[in-house]
Amino acid sequence: MKPAYNFVAILCLAMLTLTGCNSSDNSDTAVAADDRWVELGERQYLLALPQSFDENKIYPLIMAFHFSGGSATAMAQLTRLHKLSDDYIVVYPQAQVEEWNEGCDCNKPARLKIDDVGFVDAILADMAARYKVDPDRVFATGYSQGGLFVQNLACKRSDVFRAVAVVSAPMSMQLASNCAPTNPISVLMIHAANDEVLPFNGLAHSNFGLIGSVEAAQLWAAHNQLQLDSEWQHLADDIRLRSSDGTDYKVTLYSPATGGHSWGFAGLDSSEEVLAFFAGH
Repeated sequence: MKPAYNFVAILCLAMLTLTGCNSSDNSDTAVAADDRWVELGERQYLLALPQSFDENKIYPLIMAFHFSGGSATAMAQLTRLHKLSDDYIVVYPQAQVEEWNEGCDCNKPARLKIDDVGFVDAILADMAARYKVDPDRVFATGYSQGGLFVQNLACKRSDVFRAVAVVSAPMSMQLASNCAPTNPISVLMIHAANDEVLPFNGLAHSNFGLIGSVEAAQLWAAHNQLQLDSEWQHLADDIRLRSSDGTDYKVTLYSPATGGHSWGFAGLDSSEEVLAFFAGH
């Protein structure tokens, strides 16, 4: 039965003006000639090495997951993480279908039993075989439905990922009820208060329920045995902040008042914030 909440269609419409939905073009101006597609069984990922890559150097790794209906190429073009820092190897994985298996047991990848967590495991093993990757500094970020998925990784692979960053996504209600990370993990969340695609305050739905971003941040703080600030700090450009800082781990939630469902916001560059957050770990 087709879900009543047509999530892919809504996200495609929301993203059309930014990147183009369901694009399969693997060549764009944000991907340098030295960056390449890597085949891994029946799956693939886009690999971006630092411009001054040194095969003898140990590098931290960032995995960046695209939005519903998007592509690895679109995520590279949107975030430009590999262009903004020469300190990381960046991998942009490609979903097998329109979405990632985010752990809600509610979407197409779940019905097809696509093992996206296993795909991530395979990428990490492939990267470790090819390059000198720092196993203590492996990070993941995701936009929109990709942001829902990286929280699935945080729940299931907290022993692998040092920190994750979520942009324009709260958290799946089903995942929140089953999330059991084995290790502390730092989490950055950036989510506009007026997001109408994946609402900041969550969504009551029989199939695709979402908890709000504040509740999600509180959940991650509790997993780290921390307490999220009870009050908002009001920053410039109508941006609010709530956080919980521990000695080694932290949870940070930025909420711009406007900007809707987007990667970037006035007064807050998500790519720069993600890189700064990871650099602190």
